[in-house]
Amino acid sequence: VTAELATDIINSQQKILPGYRLNITWFDDRCNDDYGPQLMLREWYSGDWLAVGGNGCSAVCRATALVAATIRIPHISYGCAARYLSDSTALPYFAHMMTSESTMFVVVKALAAEYGWTRMVIISANPARYNPTAKGFEQDFADDPIDVEWLMPYDP
Repeated sequence: VTAELATDIINSQQKILPGYRLNITWFDDRCNDDYGPQLMLREWYSGDWLAVGGNGCSAVCRATALVAATIRIPHISYGCAARYLSDSTALPYFAHMMTSESTMFVVVKALAAEYGWTRMVIISANPARYNPTAKGFEQDFADDPIDVEWLMPYDP
């Protein structure tokens, strides 16, 4: 809804992109890093795109960011938070609006200190997809007095 509202404002005011009209087309990349780039390229060749906005899964963001760099269009994500996506040298056309996982650690650590947390439980779905994130948090808290447990209630 927010993207649609922003698009309406940008199109009606004509202050940010004078002479241009933005259109939004929604696609489901299935949070699949093999399917996402294929979908992106298929749509790219069939339309008139100026940028990619979207993707909420870090693996798909990385894969589509590499494609975006190849075809030289900006790629902005609302939800990808993986640490490796902050490397602007490797992904020069990519920007993410979500707080990076490395920054999330700082916030969670401050909250833990503020409220005297002694235990943290990470609950994730598919371990193949969330393993780097959960392992990163476990490593970040390895030297802290917080007991970190990772639960994976995943049933393929």
